[in-house]
Amino acid sequence: MNNETNEEIIKEESINLESDGINWEKQESGVFKFENKGDILIGELINIEKSNTHNNKVYKIRTDEGIVTLFGTTVLDSNMVDVGKGNYIKIVYDGETPHEKKGYSPIKQFSVFKKG
Repeated sequence: MNNETNEEIIKEESINLESDGINWEKQESGVFKFENKGDILIGELINIEKSNTHNNKVYKIRTDEGIVTLFGTTVLDSNMVDVGKGNYIKIVYDGETPHEKKGYSPIKQFSVFKKG
């Protein structure tokens, strides 16, 4: 049985990445949040995952600025049903509508377009 800790393995892999002669570029994913009505996100859908904490999806989208993570909502997930990995998409934040049940948060509305 190997007694190396995860930290030692990660450190060793980092050293290997730096010493292999390849120019590696670290890929980071920022979280994208729609804040204002009319905000737009355009890019290529590269991954769809299930959220670990909610019933909604988690989308990875490659944009001109890099890869972003977008957390789904009930409305967004519904509008993304016919969108698959590799599709070039445009998501427009249409604002909020009041929830029909008192005391609930407003419902975020989205329009989703895919390049045909």
